Amino acid sequence: MDNTLRGDKMKKEKNIKIRKASYNVKGINIEYDEKYCIDPITNEELFDREIEIENDTVAYDIYRKQKGLLMSSEIKEIRTAYNLNQKEFSVSIGLGEITIHRLENGMVQTESIDSIIRLAKEPSNMYNLVVKNSDKLSDECFINTTNILKRKLELKKHHIAECCSIDLNELNFEKASVFDISDLVISKYNQIRKKIGEQYCIDPVYITNLKLQKLLYYIQGISLAVFGEKAFDSRISAWDYGPVVDEIYHIHSAGGKDPILDPEEVPNLSPGINAIIDLVIDSYGQIEATKLIDITHEEDPWRDTARYQEIKSEKIEDYFKKVYIINN
Repeated sequence: MDNTLRGDKMKKEKNIKIRKASYNVKGINIEYDEKYCIDPITNEELFDREIEIENDTVAYDIYRKQKGLLMSSEIKEIRTAYNLNQKEFSVSIGLGEITIHRLENGMVQTESIDSIIRLAKEPSNMYNLVVKNSDKLSDECFINTTNILKRKLELKKHHIAECCSIDLNELNFEKASVFDISDLVISKYNQIRKKIGEQYCIDPVYITNLKLQKLLYYIQGISLAVFGEKAFDSRISAWDYGPVVDEIYHIHSAGGKDPILDPEEVPNLSPGINAIIDLVIDSYGQIEATKLIDITHEEDPWRDTARYQEIKSEKIEDYFKKVYIINN
């Protein structure tokens, strides 16, 4: 048979098998499922470079896991988050030019190098490293990277609620009317303030229309980020004092700056909505309403929408996913 034809046939009919194997990585014996290739014609074991590289990667990753080191894929994720190639990332954090290339292709890092890469995962640390090693970077790379880092630091500053998307995603989430959500927010917020007042013998400071508007906006944003669904369908507009749910604002506008009293009935909403409301009240609810105005003015959804126009839910979802999911 022609050797070329035989080679093509082998590629198409590559017979991959698995066996238990052990491999010594830096003095530690690693046991894993090793792949190997059998010639479909002679039934003899063949050397296959791709399979050997894959086996090495599996063994090295088991070693990394045992030693608590970053996996190759995790190193790549950190690098690509800054839009850097392997050489640029290496020199940005003060390593040799080909170090990251070698690590992403199987080489096992030392604990000291692992610590440097872990530090680089935090944007503020990475910013300091990039500035420190700026003389090794092109002007274009330095400018682009510092701009990315400044943006990440801005988003991190707005990560105010401590939510675990995995835990929340396990809850049943059902969209509700903004009126029911508003009533539940008022009730929960006021009950917390009442308990604080009783505990410290002070008059409770109940929720105002201004603060209610901001909390509804953040409930919508975090619901979209975590569940990929709106908490409510009502329009949110970009008013001078930040995002406003028009319908709810007008219901309470006659009271001006006066506190809003508890609703007569408290609605029963899904566990997912309840969890988001609690999360927002526990975090954003602790911030003064005037400060919440300033915070929303720094955020893309309000900043990129013309005054008194609707803030599109797509814009809200995109921004809050960057703050709470993508960049964390």
